[in-house]
Amino acid sequence: SVLEPMPFTLPPSAAGELFAEQTRLLVQPNPFKNSTLLSYEAAAAGEVTLTVTDALGRLVERLDWQIAAGRNTLEWKAEGQPGGVYFLKVGAVCRKVVLDR
Repeated sequence: SVLEPMPFTLPPSAAGELFAEQTRLLVQPNPFKNSTLLSYEAAAAGEVTLTVTDALGRLVERLDWQIAAGRNTLEWKAEGQPGGVYFLKVGAVCRKVVLDR
């Protein structure tokens, strides 16, 4: 099933400026086989960090991207990861995904 986007606000950038306001985050596909996409609208350009943890809360991966204002899509490739539940966190928003191996 497709998750409905939910509004959220991204955290301040390293410069202390809010680079995105009232953004919607969509993760699909979910469940996924090899990679999943995170899509959202950003009010302004800046840096965003995707933190991936497993079901036990252990850090799996941390990825930093420079994003543009407007529509953005980030891809998480679950290479080398076993099947199971993962949590993808961008700012204060966390989405549960299932890696189907």
